[in-house]
Amino acid sequence: MIEELEAQTLVDIFNIPVYAVPEIEEIHSLTLGNNPSPIISLLFLLKNEEKEFGSEEEIEVLKKTIAWKDLNLKADEVKVMNTASQRITFLQLTNHYPASKIVAFGIEPADISLQIEHHANKVVNFREVQFLFTSSIAELTKNEVAKKKFFEALRQMFNPSK
Repeated sequence: MIEELEAQTLVDIFNIPVYAVPEIEEIHSLTLGNNPSPIISLLFLLKNEEKEFGSEEEIEVLKKTIAWKDLNLKADEVKVMNTASQRITFLQLTNHYPASKIVAFGIEPADISLQIEHHANKVVNFREVQFLFTSSIAELTKNEVAKKKFFEALRQMFNPSK
């Protein structure tokens, strides 16, 4: 009731339409380490309709990826989020997870309400966040060429001088 009254007051004052935007109740994610850190070095986004955070195979691939020595990552600083189980926008992501690097498997920018130009396996910078949009994990494990391009882009994301 109070929210409706506040919205009507804004309409009356500014003479413009006001639209209510529902807030996301809670964002669910999985930390790949045993002791979640307040620092988030990397956020993995994936889309799996069947599992809340991804299949065991997908999680295992992600753990192997962060163990790659070229990245110098700690599992406690890496989160996984499944966009199939929750609708999330870029702004909600960055407000909830202050990660400067996001790797999106099988997800397009529009899936997180972003309107940016991108190319698969190329690092894109937007609002102080580095994005890497790539194929789904299942596709990467089957396609050696795509996997090689992904790891080259990932290395570039973490070590731009190499």
